[in-house]
Amino acid sequence: MKMNLNGHFGKNNALESTSAGEKGGKVFFLFCLWTLVSLSRPQDFFPALAPLRPALTMGVLTLFFYFLNFKRKSLIVLKEKQVRYFFLLILIMILSIPTSLYITQSLEKVFLEYTTVVAYFVIFVLIVDSIDKIYKVLFLACVGCGIYSFFTVMSGTFESGRLEFGSMFDANDLAFFVLCFIPLNLIFISKDNKLLTRILCLTALLLGIVLIFLSGSRGGMLALGFAFSAILFRKTISVKKGFKIFAVIAGALMLSVSSIDTDRLMTLFTLKQDYNFTSEGGRLDLWGIGIKAMLENPLTGVGVGSFPNAVGNQRKRLDADTQAWQRAHNSVIQIGTETGVFGLMLFLMLSWNVAKIFARTSREATSIKLKKIGEMGLAGFLGMFTAAFFLSQAYSIYWAFYIMFSVVVFRFLSRELALEGKKAKL
Repeated sequence: MKMNLNGHFGKNNALESTSAGEKGGKVFFLFCLWTLVSLSRPQDFFPALAPLRPALTMGVLTLFFYFLNFKRKSLIVLKEKQVRYFFLLILIMILSIPTSLYITQSLEKVFLEYTTVVAYFVIFVLIVDSIDKIYKVLFLACVGCGIYSFFTVMSGTFESGRLEFGSMFDANDLAFFVLCFIPLNLIFISKDNKLLTRILCLTALLLGIVLIFLSGSRGGMLALGFAFSAILFRKTISVKKGFKIFAVIAGALMLSVSSIDTDRLMTLFTLKQDYNFTSEGGRLDLWGIGIKAMLENPLTGVGVGSFPNAVGNQRKRLDADTQAWQRAHNSVIQIGTETGVFGLMLFLMLSWNVAKIFARTSREATSIKLKKIGEMGLAGFLGMFTAAFFLSQAYSIYWAFYIMFSVVVFRFLSRELALEGKKAKL
């Protein structure tokens, strides 16, 4: 089986990627714009863009030009395991609607809100068919996150000592958002990148770290620790030992001279005394209600978006003092409660496979670029997933982004291993 100069297998290979090459640079350019507006939400810092619905508009344009030259054989890439698991999860989300505690909301969540994510997922795995293209997509994601971080740090307001910005993200969500992309910036800071690229990504990295500290998000700080542990304590080609030492010293200095509320962060070590975890309406109480609701509705759950309804119903039955409807504040429990045991299993399998793919890529890839993607992809996913463990982000485009990201990375790794007579398995 031969491989051409562009790094693609011949027509007989099941991993052949045809879409982007056939449809030219125009569709990929539109897809890049779609990526930028979907992940970095420019309407939050330029409100005049909001009526234009940037993500929806760019999505429609990209889909239109893609399907002008649609060829059925390109759908072969949708048979990959991660893709099948993702669409099984979507099917379970749909099947949960008839038994949902709030059918109208579930319909809106699945067919209106999540449709855009699914469309983006499909085009991502069809069109990103080379390492150079995934580099461009990741660079845009990092720059977009850096721009958002800049506007947040410069224009955000402090509520109870915590930085907030816009109406979409609260302080904890801000930390989750930047954590998705902070480690990916490290792919672009080495000397083999253009100076402007290095400056932009280093700036985005620093702004993101500052934002996490200013947000006062304890889950964000914990996730940042996990992400950077995956970098500091592993041998990587993306980040040299000298830079790691410099980063640790710089971080310690920043903490010592800044006005960051370190007292709040230190409560991570005394969570048993934290009312937000142990009181009625606290995290442990909510998670217990969610687990109970999942066990009572194991097949379909309580319906997408209906976790708060399950909490409200439970508290009414118990005549509890606090009867407010609250979100899960835990993506794993959220998906399990709302889609049942099978939805939870798929969510965890998808997430576990992401970590496996990036870890194996960092070890076995022969291309330096792909090895860097594996190293920083693993760190980014660990940070994102840890932060999501304390937030209701199970249906976030940022979680889905890492699933589609892992799909194309596994495809590239499979190509490289095939040249060595090896086979990549999940």
